Amino acid sequence: MWRNICTALVGMSLTVFPPLISPKPRFARLVLTTELKVGIMVNNSNLASEEWLTREDNVCRQGRLARLNWLATNAIDAEYWVFPGGPMSKYLFEEARYCFVYGRFLATIVLGLAYIEHTLAGLFYASGRNDLERAGISILLQAALAYDWIGQAEFDNLQRARRIRNPVTHFRRPLHSDTIEYRTVM
Repeated sequence: MWRNICTALVGMSLTVFPPLISPKPRFARLVLTTELKVGIMVNNSNLASEEWLTREDNVCRQGRLARLNWLATNAIDAEYWVFPGGPMSKYLFEEARYCFVYGRFLATIVLGLAYIEHTLAGLFYASGRNDLERAGISILLQAALAYDWIGQAEFDNLQRARRIRNPVTHFRRPLHSDTIEYRTVM
């Protein structure tokens, strides 16, 4: 069950992002800012909130339905699911699935990896590995590979997802070679 959940979460997040691009030459310092005005949606639309939601539902419904069907097809066929990382693991799992269905792919990666981190930490703690109680995802993944809880392909995919996540959750200077903005532009 653990491998299926892990594979599904990685599949959800990795299907969205292109492979990592090799670094390019440095650019002059650049400050990127985003300005939002009160009452205007992030998509720079002047639509009222209800109109905006209606438009979003009409435009995005087919994509959401396809992603929901993908989840249903790849989900484990079980009456009950156990979340060894405790209630927080369940919340993270549900939020990651919800974000995937609604096309919030960065949130899917962040929450999916948080779920995996909580679950692995919980499994290691339950097996007596108290030294990994507060370990980060990188160390937990290496230990899971060593215990054969995940295979090499799963490890490689999770490492890729972690590299996508890191510039989202940890500050990088503007246009640093591993930021999403840099990879998009270059």
